[in-house]
Amino acid sequence: HLVCEYFLDEIIIRGLKNGEEIVGNEKKRSKLSFSQKFLVVSGVFDIDDGVVKGIKLLNDLRNSIAHRPFHEVSDDKAKEIAEVVLEEEYEEFLEHTVGFLFEWTIYRILFELNRIHKNIIPMDIEKKIKQTIKEELSEDVVDITDSSNGIEQNVYIVQTCKNKYIAKFPKKGNEIMIFREEFACNNLKQFDFLPKLIYVNDNFLIESFLEGESLWHKKRKNEVSKSFWKDFGRAVSKIHTVKIDGYGEITEKGKGKFESWEEFLEGFLSASYT
Repeated sequence: HLVCEYFLDEIIIRGLKNGEEIVGNEKKRSKLSFSQKFLVVSGVFDIDDGVVKGIKLLNDLRNSIAHRPFHEVSDDKAKEIAEVVLEEEYEEFLEHTVGFLFEWTIYRILFELNRIHKNIIPMDIEKKIKQTIKEELSEDVVDITDSSNGIEQNVYIVQTCKNKYIAKFPKKGNEIMIFREEFACNNLKQFDFLPKLIYVNDNFLIESFLEGESLWHKKRKNEVSKSFWKDFGRAVSKIHTVKIDGYGEITEKGKGKFESWEEFLEGFLSASYT
């Protein structure tokens, strides 16, 4: 229930213009109840009907437990929630324990809320992307998709009436990533396996879109062949033809953080094991 409420808060903050004022913060808590927050979210965003019913039942169950200390959750109640959430999948899980059935039901609810949250493009980011694409390329944006998978940047696929582009916004504390991306693209622009920079400032960048598939997806489908690793090795060898000073991650000065290989290795081991 607490995790569900966390997602509701984050969806409201990310998806509504005055979301932070609606939800509140540590200094000024929101007076909205769980039910009221869910009413807002389910009224604005397209949530699976079964999950909507399941969250309502889950909230009723939480209130029963909170106000009745010795209240026990019956198997029938757990199955009732599971049946409305899992729908046609419900019968497949009946061979398992009720505990497993209910746990899977909660996963399904959280997965749906996470899907809603991930698909929301923050309004300020959407505005910046559309405005920049219009000013720099004279193209109108028709769709923006969140393609973030890493821990350092938020990545968006931008579809215009003519082309696809990538927009990258570093997460808090990772602003250096803008400089590093620009540094790499400028120093390796003679190679065709890197995107072309279209626009860059201190807060975000826009670059060309390269068709492809992540290594993770290829490995899952068992499509990583020897030829792939050969191509990968050739690309890395080309990258290493570009010489820079220092070792380790690139700093704002355009050189490695460490003066020698030994310093880099010592720093790496120290950060990894302390």
